[in-house]
Amino acid sequence: AISRVAHVTDVDELAANLRAFCLDYCENPATIADSEIVEIADWAWKKRLEGKLYAGGNGEFRLPRAPFDALKDVPNASDAIALYVTLHASHGHIPGRPFPLDHGAMRKTRYTDLSLRRFNAARDTLLNVGVLQVAQNHSAGKRKRTYRLMRFRTELLENVSELR
Repeated sequence: AISRVAHVTDVDELAANLRAFCLDYCENPATIADSEIVEIADWAWKKRLEGKLYAGGNGEFRLPRAPFDALKDVPNASDAIALYVTLHASHGHIPGRPFPLDHGAMRKTRYTDLSLRRFNAARDTLLNVGVLQVAQNHSAGKRKRTYRLMRFRTELLENVSELR
């Protein structure tokens, strides 16, 4: 549905395309209810109208404002913010999931152009500010250190209570 939604003029045409796809490519198209096809077409059409089709590199991701406010006054703010945005783009969709942070690999794949010294300083700043956390420490010969992005906590206003 996502690959076809950009090439149709309305949701009914998309549903017709999906029905044809089922007939051509599904082993047993009779097992797919028409209501299911319509539901999928409606969902894809809604995403198109909202501008939220995430195909290839054209997707969007949201960034919370609080980490930027916390990072703006640190000496290496630009490097730390750049690393934060890069990590959030790759790992922010699954909060708390651990990932390795390998300068060499990130430089080779052009996720960063920071020197090792600046990269490590940016990483340490993110750790100190609290948007990055060590998930698992290094164990010689067994595993590399892993990190996780953290939801940045800010102080609650007087009239706002914390959810439990």
